[in-house]
Amino acid sequence: MKYKIKRGKSLFLAYVLHEWYVSPEPTICIKKDSIPWYVYGTDGKSYGFATARELDGDILYLNSAAVVPEARGNGLQKRLIRCRARYADKHDLTAITYTTPDNSASINNLVACGFRAYQPEFPWVGKQYCYWRRDK
Repeated sequence: MKYKIKRGKSLFLAYVLHEWYVSPEPTICIKKDSIPWYVYGTDGKSYGFATARELDGDILYLNSAAVVPEARGNGLQKRLIRCRARYADKHDLTAITYTTPDNSASINNLVACGFRAYQPEFPWVGKQYCYWRRDK
């Protein structure tokens, strides 16, 4: 199957997919001002999403993403990272995000997309996480 990624207007699908595949509390990561991207298969079904938020200080925060289990292994997470990185480039923003230290798949995808590890002045989710940035 082939997959397409499109930027969306509504966050509804992101809330649903996040609740099913990421967390029982989707509002923690998906805020009203989030910008959603969706993965669609050639069968018309939704297979994943990613969101980002523009923050003060010329920052694009990559704040949530998920790919349904049956679509994993097709490079979709990396494509979702690249879509958001292109958005950051187009709007002259520095992209930032974080991962858990044991999430090697996400870490490898972020590095492949030009992200580098850094230590923020105020680690917003805790010192036990790995922080990533991709400069303008």
